[in-house]
Amino acid sequence: MSHEIRTPMNAILGFASLLEKTATDPLQREYIAAIRSGGQTLLQLINDILDLSKLEAGKMRLEIEPTELQTFIEEIRMFMSERASSKGIELRTELLGTLPTVVDIDTVRMRQILFNLVGNAIKFTDRGWVTIRVFGTPNDDETWRLILEVEDTGIGIPNDQLEAIFEAFQQVEGQSTRKYGGTGLGLAICKRLATLMGGTISVRSTVGSGSVFTVTLPSVRQAQIEGMPARSASAEPAVDFGGAVVVVVDDIESNRALLRSYLEHHGAVVHEAGSADEAERLIALTEPAAVFTDIQMPNRSGIDLAEQLRRHPRWSRIPLVAVTASPLTCKEHAALFDTVLLKPIVHDTFLQAACSILPNSIKQQQPNVTAAEESSDDIESLPPEQRSLIGKVAAAEWQAAIQRMSSTDIEAFIAALERAADPSSPPSFRRYIERVRRAYEQFDITGLRQQLERYGTIIESPVMNSSEVSQ
Repeated sequence: MSHEIRTPMNAILGFASLLEKTATDPLQREYIAAIRSGGQTLLQLINDILDLSKLEAGKMRLEIEPTELQTFIEEIRMFMSERASSKGIELRTELLGTLPTVVDIDTVRMRQILFNLVGNAIKFTDRGWVTIRVFGTPNDDETWRLILEVEDTGIGIPNDQLEAIFEAFQQVEGQSTRKYGGTGLGLAICKRLATLMGGTISVRSTVGSGSVFTVTLPSVRQAQIEGMPARSASAEPAVDFGGAVVVVVDDIESNRALLRSYLEHHGAVVHEAGSADEAERLIALTEPAAVFTDIQMPNRSGIDLAEQLRRHPRWSRIPLVAVTASPLTCKEHAALFDTVLLKPIVHDTFLQAACSILPNSIKQQQPNVTAAEESSDDIESLPPEQRSLIGKVAAAEWQAAIQRMSSTDIEAFIAALERAADPSSPPSFRRYIERVRRAYEQFDITGLRQQLERYGTIIESPVMNSSEVSQ
């Protein structure tokens, strides 16, 4: 079911992304943005339904990683602040008392819980504030009892419905579905995720005064700072696979076309196969540097193909990438594949996977760098006239973005930069836009602020004629 639902979304969102990069007409870009927005909304609903199904079936697994607690909470605040400010609501964060700097948690699932709780709090609050509060106590030298609260001054919940709201497809009686929307899945998923983490979620509320949702995690391991995974939104994305031959296997043509576009954009030579049998014939002819294969295909699956290749004396060392909407299936056969691409596929995720297995590519991300450490071929090193012009094209949007750091303002800043860029613009300008976008999409607050500050260094240059930005 996961595969059948996510596969068409992969084509819709993937090709919309490609169209957005090539469309120049403002009306066309507006239509494409609407397609992407609607597609993302539908994908979120699909993900909610599939997540609930996996949780109820006991099939979901946590991916624990070291997470800097303060940065994590600030990310939540930043990406929800515009929604709050649009309603005139103050969004606060409180980290109380002594807390561990880095903890081992499933960042994706914890973010899912907090996005849901904070989103609900903002939705049902018309005046006042919403607070994200974190506090805890150490159990011993290694673990903490961690408590995360989301408090609001909203409409509140009747006492007789405080338990029912955590059941699937349940909403508070008397609420206007037309006004507030929602499917009644969010809190059900939050409760099951909290349970999966070994914790609980509870609520206390007073009608007309507000609510407090509390997530209690009784035993969270404190991680060492040196164990933090490197985050690098500022790494140079210019990857060239140098003509590496790649075979893409999928029974659905649109899925093959999307991967072909991504690979050819970075200099790979692509051969397409619509079945496992056809793939074997192509592999024998081309001796590829890598094979990207869908998992669920008629007759012979991607698993069957991978097993056959691993047994073959000539092909056993070819890097294999599993392309799937069901990570659980791949985990059961992890030894067969070098890496996994989850649908819907976005460019950054694809590039990270491809770089890990293809020759002549970046094998790992470069660390974040400061403006002073940037390459001499960057916007700061452009001639004064071009620096001045680039500093003008998004000055107003930059001012709002650097002050509020809200998702809406950052998206507006990126959009202003992209409107000013065209194929004749300086390569360093286009690279800068990619760095800003990557930092934003990866929730890299530090990297994003760093890129905004770089733009600030050129924004006060003397004003030049705007036609010179492409010269």
